[in-house]
Amino acid sequence: MSKQGQANEGIQATNVRADVLAVGRNAKAIKKISGDRGDLREALAELQRRIQALDLSGPAKSQIVENVAALKNAAETPGTAPADSRSRLQAVVGGLKTAGVILSEAASLTDPLTRIAGMLRVPLHLLGM
Repeated sequence: MSKQGQANEGIQATNVRADVLAVGRNAKAIKKISGDRGDLREALAELQRRIQALDLSGPAKSQIVENVAALKNAAETPGTAPADSRSRLQAVVGGLKTAGVILSEAASLTDPLTRIAGMLRVPLHLLGM
């Protein structure tokens, strides 16, 4: 066996497609994804802008804004439990409904909410969408 064969434990591969690959004893392949967090931040910022543009007032609006801020904070904090983010998103949607916003008619909110739900792996039926 050649030195090259010994280095990779005899594993031979051609035409491999992978973002990361580990071969051999104690090999470890790690891939860190930061794009998802960036996409989530962008969708949350868009949701925040669109909520600010709504004609809402009083405690309902402040509660919604607080819940979006808490969701944004949870999304930026590594290790946040998915259940926490899920409940924050549900609180945002619940606040919008309480304020009289009909999500099926508020197309400007549907897109960012759907993207955020997808990234947080929250089924849309839990949000009433």
